Amino acid sequence: MTNPGAPQPGGGWPQQPQQPYPQQPYPQQPYPQQGYPQQGYPQQQFPQQAPYGQPPYGGYGPPPGPLTLPGIGTIPAAVGMILILLGLLVLPWISIGGESVSFIDITKLAADSESGASGFEKAYTMYLGYLAAFAQLVSITLWPVGALRGKKSVFWFSGIRRHDLSHAQLWRYRMNFAGRAILMLIIHIIGVVALFQDEFGQLGIGGWFVLGGSLLLAVGAAIGPRPGPGMPPQ
Repeated sequence: MTNPGAPQPGGGWPQQPQQPYPQQPYPQQPYPQQGYPQQGYPQQQFPQQAPYGQPPYGGYGPPPGPLTLPGIGTIPAAVGMILILLGLLVLPWISIGGESVSFIDITKLAADSESGASGFEKAYTMYLGYLAAFAQLVSITLWPVGALRGKKSVFWFSGIRRHDLSHAQLWRYRMNFAGRAILMLIIHIIGVVALFQDEFGQLGIGGWFVLGGSLLLAVGAAIGPRPGPGMPPQ
């Protein structure tokens, strides 16, 4: 009886029959016809940039150019401010016996403790008259002559914070600056009345120049400047 595990004649060991291994099918993954396989990562979308030289936000950027330009209101405003400066600093307020007394001379007399000046009369001749003229020059005249050309200058000199300067808000700015001009005119009127009282007929050309110039400045502020190309419609 032959031992199956013993070596066979002629050498070597008996060969065991090979058992076939079952092949497991693998699912086929779809690949694109060309190129590398596409990954399933979400694509990030970036905002499109406007071409060079075109305004952003679909062409709704601010138009170039100044906000205001000199217009009709420049004429009465400029003439009025010149009259105020001449009347307050150069021309006489009192002319008696061939002698002229300017507003600066009245200020020097009011500073003397023996002059008897008091109340609004002294306050106007000492500092209120000069402060009113300075406010008219810096805070009002710049508006009708078209000197407020950018957003920063409009922001600092107008005092309006909630409404940007535009064609729709132009009336608001006109009322604002005209109101200031009228207030300065009232200060000059009260000061002249306090100085002369019953002797109003002695008021010289300097005082009349200040009053008339203040009135012209108020008219120019109410008219306002001419809208520039950079003023938006709304």
